[in-house]
Amino acid sequence: MARQLLIMTRSWVIFVRLNPNYLDAVMNTAGVLNDQQKYVEAEEFYKRALTLEPRNGDAYNNYAVFLGNMGE
Repeated sequence: MARQLLIMTRSWVIFVRLNPNYLDAVMNTAGVLNDQQKYVEAEEFYKRALTLEPRNGDAYNNYAVFLGNMGE
């Protein structure tokens, strides 16, 4: 399982580099990083998603859930 998460993370990060404005890739990268407990990096991607589409409800929801899990 850990190996699969590592592969997924690398794949999403590469995809975001190739398509930095693709919201789904940014949010998926945040989620995978969160699953790996890489919280600082995950938060950067959640915030990037909000910057890309400030009116996107899914982006706000994902970030809110993340913050709730962090105790904020």
